[in-house]
Amino acid sequence: MFSVTKGRKVRIGGVEYTSASEASRQLDLKLPTVYTRLMSQTAQWKDWYYSDGLPTPVVKRGKVKHHLYCCYLFEHLPTGKTYVGSTVDFSSRKACHLHDLRKGRHSCSKLQSLYDQDSNLDNWKWILVVCNGRLHMFEVEQQLIDNRKDTGLLLNTSLEAMSPIVHNLKDPLVAAKRLEALKSSFRTNRPVIAKRISEGMKSRWELPGAKESIRGGGNPFAKKVKVDGVVYGSVKDAQAALGINEKTIRKRANSPEYPNYSFNVA
Repeated sequence: MFSVTKGRKVRIGGVEYTSASEASRQLDLKLPTVYTRLMSQTAQWKDWYYSDGLPTPVVKRGKVKHHLYCCYLFEHLPTGKTYVGSTVDFSSRKACHLHDLRKGRHSCSKLQSLYDQDSNLDNWKWILVVCNGRLHMFEVEQQLIDNRKDTGLLLNTSLEAMSPIVHNLKDPLVAAKRLEALKSSFRTNRPVIAKRISEGMKSRWELPGAKESIRGGGNPFAKKVKVDGVVYGSVKDAQAALGINEKTIRKRANSPEYPNYSFNVA
C-alpha cells in the first residue's frame, strides 16, 4: 500500500523526469509523442521507459490504457473517513471522481456530502493497492470494505465490491443468453423499423419541391459551381446537366488549367 503522487516517473536517455508531462516540456516534444516512445517495443526507444517499477501502459484501440489492476482508498485525513474502489485505469478513475465531486454530482452521496464540507484536496489522500488480476482486485476491495464497514468511517453506499448486475453479465452463460435475446429482438423488430423508415422517406419525397430543397440552390449548404459561364446550384446539378462525373467537375473547378470551371460564384 502506498501513496500515489501525481504522474509517473520516467527515464529518458539516462535522465529521470517526475512525469511524462515534465519530459514533454523539457524536451519540447508533444505529450502523445512521449507516451508513444515510452511504450514502444523497438530498440530505437529502449532507453525511454517508466522508472517507477509499475507495469508499462499498453495501447488499446489507439489510446493509452493504464491496464493496472488496483484498489484505491480516498481518505479524508481530518476525519479518517474513506471511500474504497477498484479500477484498471487509476489515473482516469481518479479524474472522474474529482470531476463529479467538483460538479456536485458524485454517485456516492456520503462522499459528495463530505467533499462539499471540505473540498481542500490537501486534506484528502489517495492510497493505492496494486493487485495481481481482476479477481484478486475484487477480493482486496471487499476486504478493505469489510474492515471499515462497522467503524462508521466507510463512505461507500454499497458494501459489495462486485456489482451483482455488471459482473453477472460477464458470466458466459448469462452473456450468451443476453446476446441471443438481443438478436431475436432485432430479427423481430427489423421489418417494422425498415418499414417505418421507408414510409417516412416516401412521404418526405412526395412533398412539393422536396428534391429541390435538398439538392442544388435550394440547399443553403450546397456549393455552387460555374461552368462555361453557367452557374449551377451544386456540383450534382452540374453533373446531371452536363453528364460529367462529379469528381471531374470538382477537380477542374479547383484547377487553374480549367478557367471555365470555378467555385468562385458571386
